[in-house]
Amino acid sequence: MKRICYMGFVLCVLAVASCDGAHSKASPDSDAGRLGAQAAAAVIATDHADTMALQQAILEAKAIQSQWAMKGDSAAVRDFEEGFAQHLMTNDTSLYHAIFPHRQ
Repeated sequence: MKRICYMGFVLCVLAVASCDGAHSKASPDSDAGRLGAQAAAAVIATDHADTMALQQAILEAKAIQSQWAMKGDSAAVRDFEEGFAQHLMTNDTSLYHAIFPHRQ
């Protein structure tokens, strides 16, 4: 059931990543990267059994990231995603693998 909740997020992440034409390295130390890590911490802090709350936390993270996407700032979008992913990988590996299966 959790996987279904993650699928929308994963599809959005893949869509943003596939639209990016630049090949520069993302910096999770940027403001966007720090916000990504904070958003990941909020997702991790959510009760994983409450799929509605978990989905809401993921959507809130995507809403933050979409601010840069709407401005066309692909570097900030990548930085946010990288900060989000690195925080998940460090603090909740199973959730990281569920959200980012393409990185395994």
